Amino acid sequence: MMIEMVLSGDQALAYGAWHSGLSLVTSYPGSPSSGTVKELVKLSSPEELTIEWSANEKVALEKAIGAAIAGRRTMVCVKSVGMNVALDPIMVSNLIGTHAGMVWLIGDDPGAWGSQNEQDSRFLAAFAELPLLEPSSPQEGYDMMRYAFQLSERFHLPVIIREIYSYSQGKGPCRIAEEPWRPVTLPSAAAERWISYPLNVLENHARLHQRNREIAQEFDASPFNRVDRKGGKGVLAAGSAWQKLESAGLASRYPLSLYKLGTVHPLPQTSLLGFLSLLEEVLVLEENEPFLERELRVLLHDQGLRVRVRGRLSGEVRREGELLPSDLEEALGRLVGKGIAKAGEGSGGETKTRALEKGFCEGCPYIPLFQAMREICRETGIADPIITADPGCAVRLNLPPFQMLNLKFCMGASIGLAAGVSRAGVKERVVAACGDSSFFHTGINALADAAHHQADILVLILDNGGAALTGLQPHPGNPRNARGERTPAVEIERIVRAMPIDFVQVIDMFDSKASKPILKEALTRRGLAVIIAKGECPLLAPLERGPQRKEVRGEGRKG
Repeated sequence: MMIEMVLSGDQALAYGAWHSGLSLVTSYPGSPSSGTVKELVKLSSPEELTIEWSANEKVALEKAIGAAIAGRRTMVCVKSVGMNVALDPIMVSNLIGTHAGMVWLIGDDPGAWGSQNEQDSRFLAAFAELPLLEPSSPQEGYDMMRYAFQLSERFHLPVIIREIYSYSQGKGPCRIAEEPWRPVTLPSAAAERWISYPLNVLENHARLHQRNREIAQEFDASPFNRVDRKGGKGVLAAGSAWQKLESAGLASRYPLSLYKLGTVHPLPQTSLLGFLSLLEEVLVLEENEPFLERELRVLLHDQGLRVRVRGRLSGEVRREGELLPSDLEEALGRLVGKGIAKAGEGSGGETKTRALEKGFCEGCPYIPLFQAMREICRETGIADPIITADPGCAVRLNLPPFQMLNLKFCMGASIGLAAGVSRAGVKERVVAACGDSSFFHTGINALADAAHHQADILVLILDNGGAALTGLQPHPGNPRNARGERTPAVEIERIVRAMPIDFVQVIDMFDSKASKPILKEALTRRGLAVIIAKGECPLLAPLERGPQRKEVRGEGRKG
């Protein structure tokens, strides 16, 4: 029996995974993919589904690979830049394959609304030669998720589903199965040989190429792709771009041939050529790099077809940023000869709030800590330190009233960056502001390196109780798991004291009187110093109870 509900993209993907009978979900916090993890926590019980926030994306992926080889369906949820961290095991799992179904949910951020870049994970999927699907509605997200697990098991490959933030939050009707969770398990294959080494790489690579050819043939007849022929000018829109085209009422406004693409990689070439062969020109709408536009140009060239391709590369669509309704209207107007303004003009007035546009929250422990540091510099006359930071709340140091941040790159980078700046011989004290979640992510490696080479830096490990900026998800240093249950915590102080570091202190960020002498000594001495600065995020208290399970989520229900 099917029921109809109004679901967000996050919820639809969660239901699709839940009804696929998965047993393990692993993740590292990052928008938008974290939303699906949170929904699965609400849908399931600990006895039904294991959900783990991992130390980093590489560890998350490796756990999921192991469980899939042992016969359990698994899903990994990471954001775009998290896929970079997991690339090493990705480039082996594509060759070795999987046993039980394994899906990777990748959340991209066109426009960089909450990220350090706006990378497009479709290029990494093509680089890894793995299938990638992109839903255009909650219904398609639910259906794609269920299909992805089946596809993974039939071809023994991980399958990627790509989403963006606007998809994850957008709502729509969705028919889902009204059925209890039933785990899909296969006999364990862990005792077999799952090894990639020089003697079998070429054989495994050839097998991967064959699987891609077979998947492309299947995608040629996929119901996730739809064609509507109306004339010699056409539009190809993929995933969320199609969703926006329909939502703005633009898909039916002009007499254009339309191709809705859901199976992004490998491309359904036969189906696409059938569509393109009848066109004079085609506009490609996609988020956010011209991935498909380039692929179409190559395909048309190889087939000797003279079809003009418009899009981000050609300048008909803004080259950077997320597609906005005005972008779509302008591009379609130019395609049909309406004389709309040049790409990039007239797109104002459509704004979203960016992460980190505001300063620290009221009651944030970082405020008294960095106020004390600034006061020490003024009282002693020492130069302001050069401060490096990881992604997270410390990035707000870049905003008034502090404006103290000098370098910020990616997770775990603050310590390595600081060591490099110091090695260059700068006169100022160099301070690395590393969050607690970031320390367990990859900062711990950089600190070990700094200790081994005795870097002349001060490392502030900012322990506020979780990954605050993404929703205070727990990390290995917290005494709770994804469901709020009590678990053993890994103590940061014990890890740091196991390293050859002479100056290690623990302070309370809220106690400036006690902290200032320690901060002053660390700022004025030479050599490697580490201060573990503790102070609970004010947003943490409501989360201590842990999320509650809900049997049915959504707006409305029809039998």
